[in-house]
Amino acid sequence: MLNEVFDFFGGTKKQASEIKLELEDLRNKGVLSQEEYNKKVIDLEDCVDIDTSATERYKKAYKNQNVEKCICEIMDIYAEHKENFRKAFVLSGCFKDPLGYSYSEDDYNLTRKILIRVYKCFSHNEDDKCMSYDLRQLIILTEVFHKSNDFNVKKLQENQFSKYSLSEQIRMMCIFLQDQQRLMRKMAEAKFSKNDFTTGTELMVSDMTCQYNKNQKASIVDNYEVLLEDFDILIKYLYATRKNELKENFNFDHGDINCYYIASFQEITYIALQRVIMSSLEEKFRYSNWNIEINQNKNNELFYIFKAQDFNKFRAHIIASSRRQYRMVTTTFSTLPEPEGMSMKAIDQLAKTINISNLHFDNLDENLYRSARLCADVRIKVYKKTTKSFYLTCNLNGMNVEDIINTFEYLYTISKIYMSAVLNFFNGENNAHYKYLVPIMQIDDIIIPLMKLYNFDRTYAKNLLRCFILDEKVRSDGDIFTRPLINIGKEHVLFCETLITQINLERLFEMLFTKYNTNLAPMGKEFEKKLISNLSGVTNVKVNTKQVEFMAYDGKNVEFDFIGTLDDYLLLFEFKSVITPYGDKQLYKAEQTIKEGVAQVLRRCNIMKKDWCKIKEQCNIELPDEPFADDKIIRLVCSNIFDFTTLKYDGVQITDESTLLKYFCNPYVDIRSTNKNGQVLKSKKIWKNSQPNLYPLC
Repeated sequence: MLNEVFDFFGGTKKQASEIKLELEDLRNKGVLSQEEYNKKVIDLEDCVDIDTSATERYKKAYKNQNVEKCICEIMDIYAEHKENFRKAFVLSGCFKDPLGYSYSEDDYNLTRKILIRVYKCFSHNEDDKCMSYDLRQLIILTEVFHKSNDFNVKKLQENQFSKYSLSEQIRMMCIFLQDQQRLMRKMAEAKFSKNDFTTGTELMVSDMTCQYNKNQKASIVDNYEVLLEDFDILIKYLYATRKNELKENFNFDHGDINCYYIASFQEITYIALQRVIMSSLEEKFRYSNWNIEINQNKNNELFYIFKAQDFNKFRAHIIASSRRQYRMVTTTFSTLPEPEGMSMKAIDQLAKTINISNLHFDNLDENLYRSARLCADVRIKVYKKTTKSFYLTCNLNGMNVEDIINTFEYLYTISKIYMSAVLNFFNGENNAHYKYLVPIMQIDDIIIPLMKLYNFDRTYAKNLLRCFILDEKVRSDGDIFTRPLINIGKEHVLFCETLITQINLERLFEMLFTKYNTNLAPMGKEFEKKLISNLSGVTNVKVNTKQVEFMAYDGKNVEFDFIGTLDDYLLLFEFKSVITPYGDKQLYKAEQTIKEGVAQVLRRCNIMKKDWCKIKEQCNIELPDEPFADDKIIRLVCSNIFDFTTLKYDGVQITDESTLLKYFCNPYVDIRSTNKNGQVLKSKKIWKNSQPNLYPLC
């Protein structure tokens, strides 16, 4: 039988699964030791994997803890990718996340051993400096993050806050968030009362001195968002480590629960902040190619600095976040509000009918509710104005987008009604009052009024509400920024007004599109048509509106998104519609789409030199007999997000829809009054003359 097993490696056609069974049989009979069995299984897998990629072979060798094999595969990965080794190694999943919940001490020791062994092979070779540098980066990151995370986890385990049940811990976090929101509103009212006018961005201004760094400033909004990130991390950690508690039948009698005067609660927020920072840096290292450096301070203590390799790309992403906030603020101001005071009056009246000690919403007066729900009207209108129109037509696993928006409207409205009821009597000096800030509700008690008020059947209403519930099953398709109803077990959730009212609808839907594998291809065509239509009406710009598609000189089909002319220049644009990136992983995916657009633009430039006659023949605008010179072609990729605007890839300018249309179609920067029906107080034209020219694009 031994010969039969070994014949496989000489080229017989026996199936690997059969060979493995025979090896197991030999081990069970004592013919093979466990060590011999392990080695032969590894050899068997090597034969089976001969046609797989080096990265896949590495992952299998890593799983088998075969150090020598891992080293060989790293060499193969380097031979294949050279200067892109780090990217190939890290993004393929070969380099395990040192902050992952499944990352163990064994992973640390194995990873460290492999990387150091390979580093020694390259460190003395002048021709492989790039590889040596990448390996050193990986070794430092492994060391720093493992030790930091190990310390972090131990602190979490030692922290006395863990003596509370999972439901108590999460509820105290939410009570703290809700109370911070209450205090923020007070600060905002005080700030606004001193101003002659309001911009809507007052709370975003970094004018507060940081407690632990007198030279650093932060804004109220920054502080609050950091708290949200802290507690999102903590809640997911609790779900990962204490999920069994969700199955237990608790009565959730938390008494006069309060998060204040608990030293361990303050400590755990700092521990969570450290985790947030580390997770952010790990993502930046993995997806945005940041580097880590070792430095020394005046006391000869070592410290580590993370740096962006491409500062311009990092800056563009930061600016994009500010632009998104600005767009929301300006759209909010330009959106007509509900009739003054109507919703607040209805909310106050409905609040008087709420029993905060036994919370239910099934007896809400329907006429008053119709007025009260106008409190969400501006938020919904702003979302519909700023989102892609294609999103509003999608169907998500049988759910209509409009119905999901209506569910948001419902949650937003009843949370306002409840908070009005609470704040009518709330006293911050009375510890017994804090439990009312975040009550526990049965999911059914939220579903039943939703069915009644919006005429949904039970199953459909439950599916809609599930889009807003965070539980232990939610991973990359949700967080507390999008799922504000936090499950604490047995069909019970925490009802936290501040989490509900801060929902990012754009982010919610884009996460749902990913979860349900929604086909977003039509969104690109819609985006393209919109831009062509808008640019077609611009003075001095001639836009081809016919489809240009043919078999190019390279034997592949080609289609041109946009061909136009301005003065004696050719405009060659590619349009890319992508999902808004909120993290570095999403940013990386978006960048690949942008780079794909750049490659398409450059290919079309080459095609123009070879197949100009075909292009000229299919266009419905006047073009010269000879192709344009390279320096007379404006190469541009336009996306629907702000995160790459002002960047250039291989000589191709990147911009966004808003910037492009602002320049060509509405070349004015205005200061408007919100108190005088949008009256323009001051205006500046961004064109030098009476028509657009090319100086910003060249």
